[in-house]
Amino acid sequence: MARTWHTAAAVVCLLLACCAPLARGQACPKTHPLVGYKASFLSLEHDFQGDIEVLDDCTFRVTNFQYDGTAPVTFWYGAKDIPSIDEGTKIVDEEVSGRKDGDTETFTLSPGVTWSDFTVIVFWCVDFNADLGHVELLGGRPTQTPAPTRAPLPNCVPLTGRYLAHWQLDNPDPEKATKIRMALEARSMPGHWMGFGFNDPNLTEVNMVGSDVTIVGYVDGKGFAMDYQLQSREQCNYADGGDMGVCPDASQAGAASANSVRMLDYSYINGVLRVEFERPLNASDRFDWQWVVGRERPITWAMGPLSEASTAETPIVLYHLINGEPVNAAMDFKLDLGQPQNTCPASLGGSPPGSTAAPQKPGVVKTLSGVETFTVTTGPNLNYPNPPAWGLSYHINGMESPMLEVVRGTNYTFRVQASMSHPFYLTSSEVGGAGRIDNPTETVYLGGEGDAAGTPDSPFVLSWRPTADTPDDLYYQCHTHQKLGWKIRVLDAGEPSPAAAELDEAAAPAPSDSSTPAPTSGASTTLPTVPALLWATAGTLALLAALG
Repeated sequence: MARTWHTAAAVVCLLLACCAPLARGQACPKTHPLVGYKASFLSLEHDFQGDIEVLDDCTFRVTNFQYDGTAPVTFWYGAKDIPSIDEGTKIVDEEVSGRKDGDTETFTLSPGVTWSDFTVIVFWCVDFNADLGHVELLGGRPTQTPAPTRAPLPNCVPLTGRYLAHWQLDNPDPEKATKIRMALEARSMPGHWMGFGFNDPNLTEVNMVGSDVTIVGYVDGKGFAMDYQLQSREQCNYADGGDMGVCPDASQAGAASANSVRMLDYSYINGVLRVEFERPLNASDRFDWQWVVGRERPITWAMGPLSEASTAETPIVLYHLINGEPVNAAMDFKLDLGQPQNTCPASLGGSPPGSTAAPQKPGVVKTLSGVETFTVTTGPNLNYPNPPAWGLSYHINGMESPMLEVVRGTNYTFRVQASMSHPFYLTSSEVGGAGRIDNPTETVYLGGEGDAAGTPDSPFVLSWRPTADTPDDLYYQCHTHQKLGWKIRVLDAGEPSPAAAELDEAAAPAPSDSSTPAPTSGASTTLPTVPALLWATAGTLALLAALG
């Protein structure tokens, strides 16, 4: 009996030993094509950076690992691609905790997880659903964008620590040069643009408006490079011929031949976007300035986000803010493209421009309820609820892009005085701009002809009565430009106001020493916290400085 028991126990132990998962540090096969792959993380928040190496089918090592250790609950996540980062899942069981100062650490994939399950590794903050940094695993897989194959460009200057301009003239003698080959390169997320160009040769300092620039970018897996003239600080209105704003020459001229820029190559690898193009130095049409070489000239350059509705064929350039920080040329920035020079770093490591600032997240959203007349103006949108923002948005009764609460069966009046450039309408579209981009799924509820535009001296008045057929949520937006407005919440008669409930919850129980007055009846707003107000004040100063 004892012998039988010992034999059974030995068999169980043997089975457990054979079937147990590989322990940390135990030998693991090296069969996957990614084994040996090395890359650097794109760094986004909390001073995170590092280099990754895939050691075998089970483990990876992070060297030069830096992280301030202050983000709550961080794990390694995997995602199928960069656009799906928000849908990623945990790939390592252990939480990453504590500050890292150039450390080297090895991590083991969770049981059942393989390198074939994802193409992006993300350093993920669970509590705030935030991407602190990520890396694409391209080894053993074809890249989605062509890698540069042309000879390197000998000249280069850093525009910021993470934004470089490379170039070469077609003749070493600047007086004989007729073309320039150029590459703009930056650490950047997809859906961003970079711009570089000149204004009137007689100007002595940088001036954005009037500049002739090349704008490049990367969206939906495609690169683009286009010739632009910056006629104003507004978004381009493609529907009206693009005659104002940040518009491609081809849109303004109504002819593709007005685009003097020819894209040569583009790549987006491990968070570094590079777009190479060629253009003539002499003006080709009325939208161009001569790109003078052989003497220093003020340079207009900037970088910023694209609207979500952008395509590589029709990019919609938003204001040059990244993570709340302006990224653009100083007034005194000058450069001589005829002077050989190269002061760029060997590679773009570390963080993208502006990433040391707080990330651009939805701002403090006020709720306006209990009123029946809405005065529509415009102003800065430092707390825009659906970033990235343009830099300008609708203000309703003096509030920046608030959520409006209305009640079915009640008559409402919109007094639109946001200028003739920003016609107002109500729509099912979260971004608006119906007059520019054809959206077959959009439903327009009011003001859909694009003529509901007015000024303080001559407001355009719209009347509206939501009915039982009006959806619970819709949006007030600009018919010409995208992302100026926000949400309207439609309630039934007698239905409690969520905004009022939020105020009641915030007000009770009140601290015994509180001196904050209770909200008055009638119009109500959901108020921002003190830290949010401080952030908004700092952001206002930054935006005013940039606009100045």
